Amino acid sequence: MSSLQVDYLVQKEKYQDLIRAAEQDRLLQVVKQQNTSHGGLHRNLAAWIGLQLVKWGSKLQQYGSVSTTQTNIYPIKSSR
Repeated sequence: MSSLQVDYLVQKEKYQDLIRAAEQDRLLQVVKQQNTSHGGLHRNLAAWIGLQLVKWGSKLQQYGSVSTTQTNIYPIKSSR
């Protein structure tokens, strides 16, 4: 093999390495974008659930505190 052929093969291999590295970078960017969009979805879902819990808590507070007669509707039987 001549030195020109060796140089050609070396350059070809370097080029293939660059192509592989560029493809990995591209795939990383795709994954990062997907993670960001899913992260936004999770944040939106958590915010919606939190809002629903606050609304539910507000409705429960409207009923006020439970009187002592209401708490004894189903008394706990002791096992003694």
